[in-house]
Amino acid sequence: MIKPGDYLFVQFGHNDIKEDAERHTSPWSTYHQYLRQYVDGARAKGAHPVLISSLCRRHFDIDGLLINTHGDYPRSMEALALQENVPFIDLCGRSAVAFKEMGDAKSRE
Repeated sequence: MIKPGDYLFVQFGHNDIKEDAERHTSPWSTYHQYLRQYVDGARAKGAHPVLISSLCRRHFDIDGLLINTHGDYPRSMEALALQENVPFIDLCGRSAVAFKEMGDAKSRE
């Protein structure tokens, strides 16, 4: 249904870090391959792809510090966006800043 001039917003990869064989990808290889399918598919139809990193998980350690649970996936997506000249929205980074500012208890709300 996508047509020329449309935008395709791709937020992909929240579960790719899991070791489950059906979900796991490698951030610098298979993850890029799947993202490229979306980018290439949108472009083939004349649409504009936009890559959006996964929302940061609200996971704090015992000292109240936010734990990075997404590893290299957000940076990998950003690198691909630069390589493919695709707009990138760093939702992971932006939400991490917000969660850190609020802290564990307030961000739970």
